[in-house]
Amino acid sequence: MPLGDQYLPIERSFPWAIRSDKRESHASNHFLIGTGKSGAFDRDWCAYGDGEYRVGFRFEAVYLLNDSVRLNEESMHADLPSASAVAMVAEFNVKAPIASMNKHRCLLECPNVRRGARCGPGIGHWPSAVFAIWLLLASGSLPAESATVMTVTPTNSTRVALAWSTVSGRAYELQSTSDLSASWNTRTGVNLPTLATTTTLTQEVATADAREFFQIKEDPSPYDPDWSALSPTRMVPFAYNEAKTSEQNGADLQAAIQALVPGDKLEIGGGTYSINSYTTFNLQGTSEAPIWIAAAPDQAVTITRPDANQNIINVGAGAPARFVCFAGIEFLGGSHGIRLYDCANVWIDRCRIHETADVGISANAADTSHLYITRNEIWNTGRGGGTGEGMYLGGNNGSVIMSESIIALNRVHDTVNGPSQGDGIEVKQGSWGNLIAANRVHDCNYPCILVYGTAGMPHNIVEHNVCYRSNDNAMQVQGECIVRDNLVIGAAGSAFTSQYHQGSPTALSVIQNTFINSGTAVRLSAWDSGVNMIFANNACYSQNGAALNALNSVTGVVFAGNVSYGTVTPGVSGFRSGTGLADFLKVQWDATEMDARPSESSPLLGAGDNAYATVTDLYFYPRKSPKAAGCFGP
Repeated sequence: MPLGDQYLPIERSFPWAIRSDKRESHASNHFLIGTGKSGAFDRDWCAYGDGEYRVGFRFEAVYLLNDSVRLNEESMHADLPSASAVAMVAEFNVKAPIASMNKHRCLLECPNVRRGARCGPGIGHWPSAVFAIWLLLASGSLPAESATVMTVTPTNSTRVALAWSTVSGRAYELQSTSDLSASWNTRTGVNLPTLATTTTLTQEVATADAREFFQIKEDPSPYDPDWSALSPTRMVPFAYNEAKTSEQNGADLQAAIQALVPGDKLEIGGGTYSINSYTTFNLQGTSEAPIWIAAAPDQAVTITRPDANQNIINVGAGAPARFVCFAGIEFLGGSHGIRLYDCANVWIDRCRIHETADVGISANAADTSHLYITRNEIWNTGRGGGTGEGMYLGGNNGSVIMSESIIALNRVHDTVNGPSQGDGIEVKQGSWGNLIAANRVHDCNYPCILVYGTAGMPHNIVEHNVCYRSNDNAMQVQGECIVRDNLVIGAAGSAFTSQYHQGSPTALSVIQNTFINSGTAVRLSAWDSGVNMIFANNACYSQNGAALNALNSVTGVVFAGNVSYGTVTPGVSGFRSGTGLADFLKVQWDATEMDARPSESSPLLGAGDNAYATVTDLYFYPRKSPKAAGCFGP
């Protein structure tokens, strides 16, 4: 059995394969990985009715040690006691030392389950089934965010329904084989997104053989840094001391973080750590040996500050911070939740930041580059009277620049508490080369997403975002930007606005978006002053006002493939008429419903101009021809 390319680093990939006799009716099978036990995995069994159960297992491990390939096999049989709906757990441990393994392959077969054993809460049973598991171990740890679990359910004699868990932002490829000793083949004819934005993907496929294996190949997320797949060279556990106060634990945690060196990963035990003094972490990892500060698996870690006199943490204040990751931590209170100073290759992933007096995450005190802000949730900012942005990135009038950074897969909401402002994600003038993608931003006082110009530097990109309910404009972009495949609904101002804002609009492409509002859908101001201005393949719907309100002249602007409901500025071409919200599957003007896929007879279908069509839609599904207008395609 070759070590194929399905083997990816554990921090990035955890492919599974599950094989089942498709002609038998049974409940969905479900495998779970055991936590905290190096080299162990658990399988929950439920007996179905009284009787003796005997399950046979064959276990194989293939791993690399000193550049040589070794094979270890062991067989075992477990006699399960008679029971009725009693859960059993079978545990298997690899005999070879886990620390010496780079790659590890496991196959668990259950060739004969008598008396109709069943698994999980589903209804039904199967008299026999075969399961295969493909497992990677980098250092014996199994991070929860990397565990992909697949279930296989026959729908009829020739088709099976597959469902598997996903990590947001990663790519998944469905593969199959009828012979585990043969190569895996990519399944064609499936409809999968190029990137996952949900926690589960499903697919129904035809099966050509009586028995067929399926596996999911998980590829790294393009939103994560290149060094995210590296394994730490030293694990540093840190446990909460119940005998100490939260302030004492906070002081101990600060000291532990300050002591980290390149290659270290600090795994923090559950608890509330209070920091009541000015704190900055000026850690310097390297591209080969980053530094990780992360919540331990299945542990709830909260870092808090009792007042708003200081930020909860500062990073890179006074000395540079490089190649550092903060992951899975809750930040509660303080002035700014996290303030970034002289930072490059700093990654904030899966954190929760809320109840701040001012900003959630800020990078407005020093130039920054190659920031990665992914999969975080930020809410209830500005509670102490500050401006209350979810993210404040770059400085006013270009005083501080953020460049070549990725802001993706975040949820930012309820930034309405401050006396003024309260943007969701704000990228300031002069910041350039940044990607703002696949965020969900809503219920903001100022624009959900506000992006200024780059002052002649490379464009920013704003794509695949969902923005709704703003007390201002829902999305506002000044210029030197590509705005594509976004869904924007509901604003006190316009759903989308582009106007002078510390610079004139120029070099702006707005394509394949859906803008829906009870008032103005789109407002364009001073577009006659720019060059390379394109507005194409958009759906612009207004309940009571303008679908497109173009102020000043629009001479030289390209309008093509758009669909409008509401008035369009006289003299503007490139629009066909829509009929209202019936053009979508299920949308309300106030964003209480937002399924903006085109309905069966929607005028959006086929309305797009192929010359300006994007490759994928809002949720990364490939677009087909003829192209539809708006953020979704047929």
